[in-house]
Amino acid sequence: MNGDGANNSATGSGAAYVFARSGTTWSQQAYLKASNTETMDRLGQAVSLSGDTLVITAPPESSKATGVNGNQADNSAYASGAAYVFTRSGTTWSQQAYLKASNTEAYDQFSSAVSLSGDTLVVGARSESSNATGVNGDQANNLAPGSGAAYVFTLKIPPSPFLDLPFQYTNFSVAANGNFSGSSGRVNSWFDHSIPNYSKNSNLTKWDGSLFDFTQVASIQGLSWYDGHNGTDFSHDRSQTTEDIYAAANGTVFGVVNNCGGCTTSYGNRVWIDHNNGYATLYGHLNTVSVTNGTLITDRIAQPLGVMGNTGGSKGVHLHFGLYYDQNGDGQWTESEVVDPYGWKGATNDSWSVPSLYLWIHPLSAQQLIEAWT
Repeated sequence: MNGDGANNSATGSGAAYVFARSGTTWSQQAYLKASNTETMDRLGQAVSLSGDTLVITAPPESSKATGVNGNQADNSAYASGAAYVFTRSGTTWSQQAYLKASNTEAYDQFSSAVSLSGDTLVVGARSESSNATGVNGDQANNLAPGSGAAYVFTLKIPPSPFLDLPFQYTNFSVAANGNFSGSSGRVNSWFDHSIPNYSKNSNLTKWDGSLFDFTQVASIQGLSWYDGHNGTDFSHDRSQTTEDIYAAANGTVFGVVNNCGGCTTSYGNRVWIDHNNGYATLYGHLNTVSVTNGTLITDRIAQPLGVMGNTGGSKGVHLHFGLYYDQNGDGQWTESEVVDPYGWKGATNDSWSVPSLYLWIHPLSAQQLIEAWT
């Protein structure tokens, strides 16, 4: 999104331009490219917009992937076609899904037509060649060349921002920022968009696109970030002897681990919360836990989850806060589905495969007192 439009190094790759109107004045809001831009893919051959969701087609796209968010890296199915789903939060657009046919084959031209209404999307493939009839017939043969097919998808429309910081604070814009070099923010370590799986490459890519090379900046005073991090670490408020941790949003408690004793690995004492919108949050390294599996959080401020601690694979009192999106809809959350609540604001495409949206209920510019904690 909003990448470098000045070069012409991918002839015919295509693009889409979003314009928004204020009164009688139109202005460009976004310049959109595919997550796997390649020569002659012709992104933008057809588009369909419904609310804050935009679908853009690329019938000549050539990967062999099937379904949703498959492998985009190969070109072994020439002109099989693909569709890209983008969503808008405020004025920011981000890619949410990469769609392929369930029976991808070369020359099928999936996405030669597209229509989106609400959460229902129909994608045409004018050159698909099975001789199936009706609904959900046999996709496996090619006995009717060029007969065509249509594919119906139900989109998971991303929620509006719904998360708040999981601890007491007075100024969101301060608390939600970094605490390095003497600043008073609460973030000890950011989510690493390059490799959020604890692999080490001496680089951390922050949500704003900035790259930190730890071979160069590791000596900066107060810098406690580390590469490969799959969540956001919040520091302890040293004005408090103990610090309660709260749910970032209402939901149902699951995955509780308490009294882990001398455990020195993983998240230690922890709580998970299912927010019933495809997202779950993780609260790790707690000293003690005060909820049980199945607890329904309906007033997050009134019911603490536990006390910030130093259990598990921790090197000091802090909270490991993780956000997960159930991308495949199986009702489970794995480490491959971790996302960043700060979203992605970089000038180039996010290098992490699972799209991140800004999901805090307050903007980072919010300077006023946010909540009256009692």
